[in-house]
Amino acid sequence: MDYLSADRLVFVRESGLRAPNREARSETTEYNKEVPKMAVGARVKITLRCNECKQRNYNTMKNKKNTPDRIEMKKYCRFCRKHTVHTETK
Repeated sequence: MDYLSADRLVFVRESGLRAPNREARSETTEYNKEVPKMAVGARVKITLRCNECKQRNYNTMKNKKNTPDRIEMKKYCRFCRKHTVHTETK
């Protein structure tokens, strides 16, 4: 099956789309456009620490815009061998 896409022929196979050859790629302006930069996100890495044994057990991400204060959640601590409250540390 053949489809016309961006003034060039692209072959569709059972495994998916096949990119056109390099000569066609360099001639088209579609590939030469500048890619916009990714926005700097509000998500930061945090570490969760057990409140009972003070071990740092988990790493996760949080959105600073939605949750500016410190996170507290119940997680399993393998050192205490039970579910305990874990708080965010730096």
